Amino acid sequence: MKVLFFIATIAIAILLVLLLVQIRSDRSVKEIWRSLKTEPSNSVFAEDMVANLDEPVRRYFLHAIKPGTPLASYIELNMSGSFRLQPDADWLPMQASQIISTSPSFIWQATIGKGLMKFSGADYYSHPYTSVKRRCPKGLARLKQF
Repeated sequence: MKVLFFIATIAIAILLVLLLVQIRSDRSVKEIWRSLKTEPSNSVFAEDMVANLDEPVRRYFLHAIKPGTPLASYIELNMSGSFRLQPDADWLPMQASQIISTSPSFIWQATIGKGLMKFSGADYYSHPYTSVKRRCPKGLARLKQF
């Protein structure tokens, strides 16, 4: 009986540590997300911004953006679709949000899968940190950090 109690205590302690790591990671991701939502700049599009580009590219920008148009400092995207973890794996449903900033920085947050096969994570670049993270239902595992 004492052995079972000891194992249960260790398991609960591990789950609490994983929960604390996940909470800390969530706070970090939310902080980066907020930091990328900067105030609009006073910059406006001007023809000289594209003067050194190749002719087709310059022509496209001059057609698509009217000179004097205010320039955004970030964009926020919401997406949904399917995601595969390996080329021969089944497609999993995915919901994601992303902010791309002119700083240059970005953050991408996704929830992939369904039911017990559901996980969420974030990928971001915000100088001086770059990280790719995956959260499983019971914790956080860091995949890669540059």
